[in-house]
Amino acid sequence: MADYPFTAASASATPLFYQQLGGAHSGKLQGWFAALGRRQTARANIALIGNSVTAGQGATSFPGCWAQLLPVQLRARFPTPGLATAGRGFLPPIIPPSNPTTFAPPYVAISGATAGQMEAGSLYGFGPNLETWNLNVGSGASLAYSLVGDSADILWAGAPGNGTFSWKVDAGGTTNISTSTALNPAAVTHVSLGSAGAHTLTVAYVSGTPVYVTGVIEYDGDYTSGIQCHDLGFSGSTSGYWTVTGGATELAAALASLSPGLICIELGLNDNANGIAPAVTAANITSVIAAIRAALGATCPPFLLLAMYNAAQDGPTSAALWAQYVTALYGIAAADPLIDILDFSLRMPSTAAANTWSLYNADGIHPNNAGHQLIADILTDFLSPA
Repeated sequence: MADYPFTAASASATPLFYQQLGGAHSGKLQGWFAALGRRQTARANIALIGNSVTAGQGATSFPGCWAQLLPVQLRARFPTPGLATAGRGFLPPIIPPSNPTTFAPPYVAISGATAGQMEAGSLYGFGPNLETWNLNVGSGASLAYSLVGDSADILWAGAPGNGTFSWKVDAGGTTNISTSTALNPAAVTHVSLGSAGAHTLTVAYVSGTPVYVTGVIEYDGDYTSGIQCHDLGFSGSTSGYWTVTGGATELAAALASLSPGLICIELGLNDNANGIAPAVTAANITSVIAAIRAALGATCPPFLLLAMYNAAQDGPTSAALWAQYVTALYGIAAADPLIDILDFSLRMPSTAAANTWSLYNADGIHPNNAGHQLIADILTDFLSPA
């Protein structure tokens, strides 16, 4: 099928139009395909914005989440010559209730803070996944990241009068970082881990308040090349969480630190569960995209909307109602030459279907291991230029 040139007339496109068109083959993802082609000299990064499905809920292990499976499969399909290893991308702080409950994220241990203090930071702000650890809790908290690789980025938020944290690799010496800077929600400190392998990167409170750390990016030889996916899933989030008015005032700026070649947005399931109208969902997502574009400017990549399967047990939904949300997402894509859509409702059954093909968790909402694998498989094909 030939590429479809976007015209104003396509703004009235329907789901049927996109189904006939073939999705990515409309040419809307040319920016991503170009990033993929440059992977030998620059990272081809994908930022995955979403809710608990993106965060990995339902999988029984961290490597089994679709957001972790996707980069592995893309690298296998599109290897980078000379690059045999890769890091796991963005690793957020673990702050209940947003982290998955079906497995324990294995990459960070927290000390010096009680469970009640774990949300002491600016939740729904600063970080690329809306979460921030304030290390100034109790006598001071520390985050010990278990990494495998040769370098890492520490992501933090700076502002006038903020405090200081330190970092060290394994049992090495500490280096202090003052976060008392001009307002900067997307500050990055790149650190060497030494020789490739297993290392512990410890980020700890030193002095002052507040001290905001928003996560770590792991690299294993792929700091300057290759393919990475950054999982920004926030469990329970509606589309409104990600808007400026919803509290994510620094999201767009924080995304700049990830240098995305594509931004995927998987939102709507929780809107449906919370009775948020499809038109409001569409307006919120449009607002998020506009804010990101304003922050990234000419470097802003294309967007891919992920219209998920109908999680029928999650709230007062029906096939007809979920179809309204999916249609609303089609409308966003139809009106913009740099927004595409991937409709999982065409590829995965409703969780209330007579036969769900054993794809879902017992809660009737989230994918199980097989469902996560299928999501990764579908996306791998869709993100291929062929």
